[in-house]
Amino acid sequence: MNLDAYFKRIGFDGFAEANLVTLQTLHRLHIEAIPFENLDVLLGRRIDMTEEAVERKIVEGRRGGYCFEQNTLFRGVLNAIGFKTEAFLGRIRRNVPAEVRTPLTHMVLRVTIDGTPWLADVGFGSLGTPAPVRLDTDVEQATPLEPRRIARRGGALFHQARLGDEWVDLYEFTLDS
Repeated sequence: MNLDAYFKRIGFDGFAEANLVTLQTLHRLHIEAIPFENLDVLLGRRIDMTEEAVERKIVEGRRGGYCFEQNTLFRGVLNAIGFKTEAFLGRIRRNVPAEVRTPLTHMVLRVTIDGTPWLADVGFGSLGTPAPVRLDTDVEQATPLEPRRIARRGGALFHQARLGDEWVDLYEFTLDS
């Protein structure tokens, strides 16, 4: 992973170490600099999901990417810095009736810092997470935009945003590998 090229791509000029401030800063800069883009998916093109190919497309090619590409790149960066990360699959829930079971088409990251797990997701698009949120359940968390929370229903976790007076499911996931 060419950290210098990635840092230049997102406009980061600080010192990168595996702590919460770095995670929050990189997360914010990533979503501000790299757009959600699913053109290759829509055009039916084969997508190489190796870390090297994703880095080449997004960093060197200055393109965007969809959730798997964005979070694969972000995970590679975090791992290169020394963070402990794990990737998980999720189901999009935004604007989907509760009784409809959606496919596993989303990717999220758990980043553990000093024993505290954080949800990091730089690839959700317009209602994406503006900052990492703690993986505490049913606790409202302030972000630079709308409040977020992780709700537990059954064996699943639901990432929610408060839009007006309503908590809206964005996606669901489990912490099963």
